[in-house]
Amino acid sequence: MVLTNDQELFCWGSEDLNSQEADLLPGGAACLHAAAGWDHDIAPRVLRVAAGELHSAALTDAGEVWTWGSNSDGQIGSGHVGGICGPTPVMAAPVEVTALGAVRCIGVSAGLGHTVVVSDSGAVYAWGWNQDGQLGLGHDYSEEQPQLVESPLLDEAHVVKVCCGARHTLALTADARTLQTLETAAVGVSI
Repeated sequence: MVLTNDQELFCWGSEDLNSQEADLLPGGAACLHAAAGWDHDIAPRVLRVAAGELHSAALTDAGEVWTWGSNSDGQIGSGHVGGICGPTPVMAAPVEVTALGAVRCIGVSAGLGHTVVVSDSGAVYAWGWNQDGQLGLGHDYSEEQPQLVESPLLDEAHVVKVCCGARHTLALTADARTLQTLETAAVGVSI
């Protein structure tokens, strides 16, 4: 993915996951605004993007999170596995993660099959694949919509950034001195 200074987002990758027609650029890059059917003048202003293995996420200036790509483990956050219009586990066009409700997000990250956001209040929400406990929810089953990460180690912390690896998630606190892993929500590292 490439996000330009004009907040245009260009994406390319596996054609198997892009069943929707889009105006392709040389090399196969598609403008996300065109792919999503967004009118360029009213399209959400994208501030940050995150790329997982087979899914992607975008954070807008309004604090909204939009996701697309594979939804085999609920990593899109739509409340179900698979696509909107059938059993195909792919969302070719971005969908807003409406389950976040009025939560205003300031950060987003995508892992192998999971998505994690941090809100302006410092709360962390996670969803998707969770085989290794990378969502930090105290269990190892997948979640199909955002879940608040609650942990005694995060109770007093104000998280400002999240970062996903393939099978793990890190959260950085406002004091920039504590890096918290979410796998078991029990391991914290002071820097």
